[in-house]
Amino acid sequence: FSSRCTLEENQLWRNRQAGIAVENGVGMTVRRNAFHHNGHGLLLWSKHVAKFAAAVPENDTSRDWLIEHNRFSDNQIGIRVAAHQDHGIRALPAAQRLAPAPRGHTIQHNQFSGHRIAVDLHGAIETAVAANQFAGSLVMDLREVAGA
Repeated sequence: FSSRCTLEENQLWRNRQAGIAVENGVGMTVRRNAFHHNGHGLLLWSKHVAKFAAAVPENDTSRDWLIEHNRFSDNQIGIRVAAHQDHGIRALPAAQRLAPAPRGHTIQHNQFSGHRIAVDLHGAIETAVAANQFAGSLVMDLREVAGA
């Protein structure tokens, strides 16, 4: 539930889950960081939490991130943006109320090398992925799953 923060010029190495992990973050900038050998380099997800929805309604989903000029290497997944998740890695029960789809992210001018999947989008909409460099992904560079 973070908003309008800039995460810049950090080195995020060897984290089991993620170098950076944020639920329902809004208007964030991630620039010129190095993500190496993490479970996920950058892990963003949406989840409806009733008590937070009332307190901070603007943080209803993950939206409007600028992710640029970063180096992602040897992570399992470089960047994952996912809808309706438990800690970004598991789908929530179908009976749980849905948050709006993650949206409006820009992923540009990044370098990805040696991942299982470089960019993994699950149920994210209006996400721009442009002018990135991909090398050595084991499964794929970009996976998009609609309405996940």
